[in-house]
Amino acid sequence: SGATWTQRTSGIWALTYDDTDDKVTATIASGLSGSFTIIVWTTFTAFVDNETKSILSSHVASYNNYWAILFGLKSGVATPRLCANLYDGTNNPFITGSTGLTTSTWYHCALIRDTVADTIAIFLNAVSDATPVADSTTSVPVYSVLALGCNYRTVTPVDYFGGIMGEVLVYNRALTVLELQQHRLATKWRYQ
Repeated sequence: SGATWTQRTSGIWALTYDDTDDKVTATIASGLSGSFTIIVWTTFTAFVDNETKSILSSHVASYNNYWAILFGLKSGVATPRLCANLYDGTNNPFITGSTGLTTSTWYHCALIRDTVADTIAIFLNAVSDATPVADSTTSVPVYSVLALGCNYRTVTPVDYFGGIMGEVLVYNRALTVLELQQHRLATKWRYQ
């Protein structure tokens, strides 16, 4: 609620988030239980020191209002970076990208959980942005909310996103690097 549709010069529509209270949520019965890929085209309007900004998160009621997936920006470092972590009620693998992000630049961001390789990886513009980390999660959560633009780690959403999100895609498998590159090349004209 609150995110607004805006049309880009390329003709596509994207959602604008105000960094205060804008979000898009969906109730889901079961989540991303195995391998998955999340791809988001996004640009950021502002960064605030020592705040995490959520691109996508999921909420698991049985985890005492903890999130199960957080994909967003980590600040409090020299420059904001892409980050992601998972949580299964016990284990909490975390990964932070190496590339400093800037405002007003479009980025093709991807989070890949590969249960065959047992890793979590993040990609920026279809290039690995950090060494993949071991996925130590063991249980399969049942998600109750999937949210764009905020984090449901508490009963009240926090870590609101400020910027624009174009395409948001969720796959129920780990895409290959070639598939990420092909997607970026096929869609980047929309965000130039």
